[in-house]
Amino acid sequence: MKKIFTLTFLVLTLTVHSQKLKDKLNAAVDKASGAPAAVSSTTGLTSNQYEMIEPFTKSPKLWYSELKNGVVESTFISETSTGLGDFTRDEAGKVVSVKGYMTPDFVEFPKSYIGSRRDMQVFFIQDYCFLLALDGTVIAKPEDVDKLINWDGIFDRIISLNKESAKSITFEKAKELIKNYLTEVQKGVDAINTKKAEEAEALRKIYSIKDKKVKSVTIESSQEYLRYLEYGAYTVVATLEDGTVIKAGPGEKGYLDDYNVVVTGIEGGEPGMVYNKYKPTPTDKVTLTVTSKYHPGKTATKVYKMKYEIADMSGGEGEFTFENRVSGPPYNGIDTRVEIKQVKNSISGEILLEYRIFDMGGTKPHFVFRCTPDTPVEMGAHGRRITSEAKGIGQTGGDGGKIKVIVDPSITVSYNYTSNVKGARGQDGEAGEGSPGRDGSVEIVKQKVSF
Repeated sequence: MKKIFTLTFLVLTLTVHSQKLKDKLNAAVDKASGAPAAVSSTTGLTSNQYEMIEPFTKSPKLWYSELKNGVVESTFISETSTGLGDFTRDEAGKVVSVKGYMTPDFVEFPKSYIGSRRDMQVFFIQDYCFLLALDGTVIAKPEDVDKLINWDGIFDRIISLNKESAKSITFEKAKELIKNYLTEVQKGVDAINTKKAEEAEALRKIYSIKDKKVKSVTIESSQEYLRYLEYGAYTVVATLEDGTVIKAGPGEKGYLDDYNVVVTGIEGGEPGMVYNKYKPTPTDKVTLTVTSKYHPGKTATKVYKMKYEIADMSGGEGEFTFENRVSGPPYNGIDTRVEIKQVKNSISGEILLEYRIFDMGGTKPHFVFRCTPDTPVEMGAHGRRITSEAKGIGQTGGDGGKIKVIVDPSITVSYNYTSNVKGARGQDGEAGEGSPGRDGSVEIVKQKVSF
């Protein structure tokens, strides 16, 4: 009995000694490879990403875990300084980008870093960095986790501060940690949003005209005319009975939603702006009317005369150029109908031509505009070539479409219109250029237009 006890004790002693030796050897290997000492994050789950990421920016090397069938198949040390690439900080020292393209999802209190194309999402959660490949989707709520993380390949990388964390992570544990984190960190987001709402409400009490005695409302705008593709900026000015002035509009502290805004003469616009992108203007003017929602009768009006040219053309009237073709290969021109009618500017009496451009059989025009008879107008239903080089013979260029030009009998002046229906050159290839596309056709008829 005594011999058996001695033998057992000897085996245990050798086993313990062997394990200690193995640990020392592993430690020596980790040290030689630059592995950090056991590091653990002390941040709680309510911490934002600015706090969570800090331990990862300071560790000399980090542990990578590779999952297979939901569990760790292998772990290894990263060979770069941090394993995460570059960190960019703002003036306050917060990490505002990872690898140069992943940025905080909510700047005031981020829950994750998201790729510029929403193709990657990164969570730094205590001892772990979860780098997810989600292909344009984003995990925002706990319930998104099970819906979007449905196989372990979603984890492009799992990076850990220490080896034990790297070894112990599993697919389900990672999902659970992300879910718990999203639940807890939302408290911080909610607190920030509540504070922002309170601050916004305090500002509204100062700069809104609600519950204030308004003497008059006027519109400030330095523009007399409105051209195509041009924004007409305006500011609404409320003068209170005590002489205080509150301005609303781009760059001002007041609120445009204190007013009912009506624009007549065109379709289009946005708060603080009037805009015309080739829309009909039958009265040759655009009328802007604003009325206080809280003070009936406090109304102001501004009239913009239409100046029939394109705003982004320097030096006066420029060329009106349009294209109508298939947006993808083979980039053929689309059959198009152009209708031209002579009209008169109801304000100045100037003779104008009104153009309306449709798909060949369409009833709703894509573009409606007026211009002086000598203004150049070009309609393109031409083909386009593919410019990337191909193997073998390149691809055939796009075909030109058909354009039908309907000239109203009302036209008594010459007009400056051209059509472009040429087929495109073929695509370049290693063995030669592809065939050119076929030219389209142009038909000009004199008959009454549809408007």
